[in-house]
Amino acid sequence: MIKHVYLYRLLPKVNRPEVAEKLKTLKAHIPEIHDMEVALDFKHAYNSYDLIESCSFLTMEDFLAFGKNEYHESIRQYMATVQECGVKIDYEA
Repeated sequence: MIKHVYLYRLLPKVNRPEVAEKLKTLKAHIPEIHDMEVALDFKHAYNSYDLIESCSFLTMEDFLAFGKNEYHESIRQYMATVQECGVKIDYEA
């Protein structure tokens, strides 16, 4: 199984729930996503990120297809307009 985890720090005036809902649409548009979780941080600590996107894929091929998917690219472009920064990790579980 392949895991893809992304943490986002959003721009101050961004509607956080709206961004989370937009990210959740990935699963409906990309059949290679086996499982997905999107959640907002509630603590708002100085070292917290605002949003997590966690996806799992059954195979490396599914993960690679996700990376090349046109809808995924449109979400990447959208996220570039609403995020201050982000960190991610992709790993085999």
